[in-house]
Amino acid sequence: MVPVIDLRLKFGLDAAEYTQRTCIIVTQVQGDGGAVLMGIVVDGVSEVLNLAGSEIEDTPTSARSIPGDICSAWPR
Repeated sequence: MVPVIDLRLKFGLDAAEYTQRTCIIVTQVQGDGGAVLMGIVVDGVSEVLNLAGSEIEDTPTSARSIPGDICSAWPR
């Protein structure tokens, strides 16, 4: 089983009816206990990419200072 978070609800937006464009993006995040698979519900996607870890850049310093209550869905 993979836990799924609806980003509209997580960020305090109004709920929306799921449509044919609604997608669940499954991603792997690093938590305190190791890697965890997690799904996120989004209204739609325009492109799908598969990236290797080496292709992902570090988080910019300015984004690291975002308060935890805004991004508390993501392990730090």
